[in-house]
Amino acid sequence: MKRKLATQVLAVVTAMTLGLGASPANAVEPSVTAAASSEASVAPRDAAAIAAFKASMVEFKAAMVAYRAAAVDYKAQMAAYRVALEEIKPALTAYNSARRTIGQSFAAAMT
Repeated sequence: MKRKLATQVLAVVTAMTLGLGASPANAVEPSVTAAASSEASVAPRDAAAIAAFKASMVEFKAAMVAYRAAAVDYKAQMAAYRVALEEIKPALTAYNSARRTIGQSFAAAMT
């Protein structure tokens, strides 16, 4: 019962947060002149925040380039691993059968 109530409360809170009750048609978009005038009247503390944001975006883009390069490298290494695994499977099968044979011979010799 508590789980069902918690699920319902979570659904209501999520709906309210996402604004599912609001109509997107009634949303007012700022005009081009309003956006241009807001850029012109940037407070100095806001300008510092905007500069910090732009700097962090540059760092983020550099990190994303490094991540994509690492992802490509990972995929190449993973493909090489799969090829090596396919090459070693027959050797592992032969090793296990030889080990089993040796173990059986040893057990027979001990008895």
